[in-house]
Amino acid sequence: MPKASNQEKNEEEWEDQTGNIWKIENEGDTIKGKVVSIKKGKFDWNNYQLETEDGIFTVFGSSVLQNRMAGIEEGDTVKIVFQGLQKNKAGQDMKMFQVLKLKKAKK
Repeated sequence: MPKASNQEKNEEEWEDQTGNIWKIENEGDTIKGKVVSIKKGKFDWNNYQLETEDGIFTVFGSSVLQNRMAGIEEGDTVKIVFQGLQKNKAGQDMKMFQVLKLKKAKK
């Protein structure tokens, strides 16, 4: 990738658009914001970009999260709560989520 010259750096201000990644660490971890993008990611699971009070965050999908987000569209405001791990039938740990959608005001 070409690098910018010092002159170019001084003339323009650039802002990193990579964004942040929502890191799940503890049961109860929550993220809420407006869904600005839904794109296919690795293993055909969706990746969701949420615009939060702290900036734009990427939430990586999984089978459970994608199932819970099935009715969510770009523009919706959601709250995603990590509910901990649960074993599936094969004995593997699965991350469990609750997804809540902000009701739209009636006109």
